[in-house]
Amino acid sequence: MMYFNASWVRKYLLLLVFAILALPVLGGGTNASYAGDSRKGAAGSYEFVTFQGIPTDEQRAELQRYGVQILRYVSAPGAGRFTYLAYVLKDNTLSWKKIRGSENTVGVLRSRGGVQTLEMERYSWVEKCDSELVEAYWSGSVRALPDWCISESEGAVKVVVDYVKEVGESLVREELEGLPMLVDYVSRFGAYAQGVIQISDLRKLAERTWVVAVKLASPPEELENEKSAALVGVRELQSLEGLGKGLTGKGVRVGIFDGTVARHKDFGSRLHVMESQGGQSAHGTHVSGTVAGMGLLDRQARGMAPEASLYTWNFTGDVPSKYLTAIADYGVRIAQNSYGVALADNLGKCRAERVLPYNSLNKGVDEVLFANPTLSAIFS
Repeated sequence: MMYFNASWVRKYLLLLVFAILALPVLGGGTNASYAGDSRKGAAGSYEFVTFQGIPTDEQRAELQRYGVQILRYVSAPGAGRFTYLAYVLKDNTLSWKKIRGSENTVGVLRSRGGVQTLEMERYSWVEKCDSELVEAYWSGSVRALPDWCISESEGAVKVVVDYVKEVGESLVREELEGLPMLVDYVSRFGAYAQGVIQISDLRKLAERTWVVAVKLASPPEELENEKSAALVGVRELQSLEGLGKGLTGKGVRVGIFDGTVARHKDFGSRLHVMESQGGQSAHGTHVSGTVAGMGLLDRQARGMAPEASLYTWNFTGDVPSKYLTAIADYGVRIAQNSYGVALADNLGKCRAERVLPYNSLNKGVDEVLFANPTLSAIFS
């Protein structure tokens, strides 16, 4: 028969309970949950902190002792300053003191040795916002803002809010609606939200610790081929007057390596779909229109070379071999490739070292271009 010492059992249970309750404080890591700015009992909050230099490993360790964990680099909003996303535990060891005559604040640590002032600034709400929004906030009027981002409601503006992805979509929506903000949608993958706020609530929004940036809503999509053509001087080349050469792309064969291009009146018999996978692609079609659309339905949508012939392939698979086929069998002399990868995450950190290796596909394309100098390959 086994006997248990009751006092040891009680001590063990007390230790277990203490360990569970202390996890959010002792861990100090990114796994600690975030419960929002306005909620009681939150383990901590995300902060954007700015240093005069790059913090060393020793400085990071010292900060973590006081409940400040540096997570990742964000940006440098000012010369000689380095901004990081940090997770700050609410353990009363770190507070913020406003800098006289400035919107910024400095970190103040309260330790056994007394009060220490860090060379660390809180990311100012002004630095998070587009300058046009800040000016509208101070003036109290949205009249000077672009028409497309002014809401029908008096004093309201359409904005895009980038947020810290660790916070989560549901909490972001709840917090935004509580500001209040009329939320159109929240993107879980892009870590941004779009909606309408009163300009008077801009500061309240930007001061939320999980807000990365507040920007004006993007302008509506337009058919801008004509504007682009004017900007780069294409129409002058197409003209027979002045310095024009009457260049319209006639007789030129262009290879489009993209999604499957849809047949359209603007292409007519000049479109030759050589490969079709996964249904028609809006992206592949609009790229083809930019290159060689005739502009029959809308003059503003006329392409750069409206009489060129298009030969289209999908951009997946063995692209170098498709290049060779395009050159040898169809006389293609220009290869248009409008695809790629995102170079930055939602906080602006470059990811190129992870996603842009020089692989066999790159090598194959280079070899084809080296062996066929008459082919011009454009990647955009």
